[in-house]
Formats: sequence, C-alpha cells, structure tokens
Amino acid sequence: MNKSNRTVCIVGVFPPPIHGFALVNEAMKNLITSLDPRATYINLSSLSLSRTIPNISIRLFKFLLNYPQYMIFSILNKYHTLYIGLSGGFGQLYDLFILIIAKITNQRIFLHHHSFSYFNKYNLLTFLVIKIAGNNATHIVLCKLMQEKLKSYTKIPLCIVLSNSAFSINNFSKTSIDRRLKKIGFLGNISIEKGIKFFFSTLNELNSNRTINGIIGGPFQDKISETFTRNELKKYSYISYIGPIYDKEKEDFFKTIDVLLMPSVLEEAEPLVIHEAMSHGIPVIAYDKGCIPEIISDKSGLVINKNLQFVNNAIKLINNWIDNPNVFNKTRNNAINNHINIKQKNEVILEKLLLHITSTHHI
Repeated sequence: MNKSNRTVCIVGVFPPPIHGFALVNEAMKNLITSLDPRATYINLSSLSLSRTIPNISIRLFKFLLNYPQYMIFSILNKYHTLYIGLSGGFGQLYDLFILIIAKITNQRIFLHHHSFSYFNKYNLLTFLVIKIAGNNATHIVLCKLMQEKLKSYTKIPLCIVLSNSAFSINNFSKTSIDRRLKKIGFLGNISIEKGIKFFFSTLNELNSNRTINGIIGGPFQDKISETFTRNELKKYSYISYIGPIYDKEKEDFFKTIDVLLMPSVLEEAEPLVIHEAMSHGIPVIAYDKGCIPEIISDKSGLVINKNLQFVNNAIKLINNWIDNPNVFNKTRNNAINNHINIKQKNEVILEKLLLHITSTHHI
C-alpha cells in the first residue's frame, strides 16, 4: 500500500456505557478522524461497568471479531500508527495481542494511560504491554505523578503529559460574587466504592443544625449500591436523585449545585467530572487519588488525605464556606481560573499530539 494511503488504528472502549475513560477515548477518536477521515477504530467496550460473565463474554467476542481484520490490514500495511487507550485491568491482554501485531508490522505506537491501578501496584501484564510496545513507543500520561510512576516499568520513556482538562467543554463564566452555598452534588457512576455512603453521611451531618440540600446524578453501578441509595433517599427529604444525566441535563446539574463531593476510594486517575465542575466555578472536595492533587489546590477546593476521614474534613470546610460567603466565592473564582489555565495549556499539547499521531512520519 502507498505510504500516503496508510492511516491510524484507534483501539479502546467507547460509549456506551458512559464513563470518563470511554468519553476521552471517544474524544480522541473524533479528533483523530477529523484530521484523517480514513482512520479506523476497534471498540472493546462491554454492555456495562459490572464485571459479569456476560459483559466479559461480549468484550471477548468483540476482540475475536476485530482481531483477524486488524491483523490482515496490518500485514497489508494499511496502518502507520496504533493508538491505544490502555485498559486498566485484564483488558490489557487484548491490548497486548494487538501490540504484538503492531510491532511486527512496524507501526508507530501511542499508549494513552488512564488508570493508576497498575502504577500504585506493580502489574506483570502491564510490564509485558510496555515491554512489547518498546522503547520507541510514545506514552501519554495524565500528570507528572503518573509520568514518574511510569519509570517503574520503563526507565526512559518517551512521554507526553496531557491532562483530561483538554477534553472538557468550555463553560467558563463569571461567578456570582454573592452566591451562598445551598446545594451539594454527587455525579458519576453510583457505587459504594465511589463514595455514595460518604455523600449521605456528609449531608446528614450538615443538616443536623442547618438546611443544605443534596442532589445525586448518575447510573447505578450495581444492585447493592442502588438498593442502599434508594433506601437512604426515602429517609431524607433534602437529598434527591435525578437519574443518569448527559449533555444539557449535566449542564443544568452544574448550574444547580454549589459544591461537588467526590469521596471515591477507588484508584482514581484524573476524573473528567472534576474539570467539568471547576469549569462552572464549582469547588470540588475529593480524596487525594492519582492526579487529583495536581488539579485541585487548597485555594480552589479540598484534597483530603486518603488516610483521613472524608466526612469530618469535608464538613469542616463546608461549614466555613457557609459562614464566610466571601471566602466561598473567592474559592469558586479560583476554581474556574485554575481550570482555564490548565485547560488552555493542555489544549496546545493536545493539538501537537494529534498532528504527531496522524502524521505518516515522526514530527
């Protein structure tokens, strides 16, 4: 095949289901194909986030369906570049088999890391993926901490630091100088691990001596979390659930709340929802997972040490914000200004990266 006719193959999980990892993969796919309409993609997503046998089977079926075609097209020299939104768990096994073909057929390789699970705990499968990708592979990481942890797998990686802020929608607006803190939000895939119990506990403690409303948005990740949430909602009239929300509904959600809680105990990397909230001038209170401390400062929100209690620390700051509206509104403006600065810087990095990926030669 003529060199000018070669293109990019994009591999990853794409919506549905909707979650941050899939949304960034979808954004990268759309951006790459806008520069090179011939680019193709392999979707390895399952029906939902639950790790059930049907979901695992669907993902395996998609891999077995797409892999032979990818192999044939690679041998026919259709691809000059492979871009992979790298899985965080056993899905890396599929990535590994695809990488082997990419190496054999001399494709340029870009690995986009979205998980801290294999950085916080050494993973043999990740080691094999990075080893097969080779020293010439370009690694895309979310923050400086992830870049540093990558060195446990490869000493001198070719690395680009790209924050997920580059993929958030522009919602910048001046925040009201006299806004009072009245409503606290939770948005994401609802589960015990994502901290829904901490959310209820925080709202219940706050409402022991004042009235602060809570609102929950997002799909339930499993039946246990749904049962717990619905039982709690029956007890407290000041907390409401609005279901899964997307696009315009999500915009309305952020316009409604004053603070976002993200008490997840999972190995979070760089949740897109934090950038979305900050772009609306919404301070975020979260555990210090992954790249989060590089996004939120003590002037724009709160990052709580993962070894400390979430509820007590969150309540202390929220009460201070309620009692001192000027401090709260200054925090809100800091949140939006911090986000603008981070986003603008990373949009430039993303633009250069896309040209690098779609070029038929190294830039």
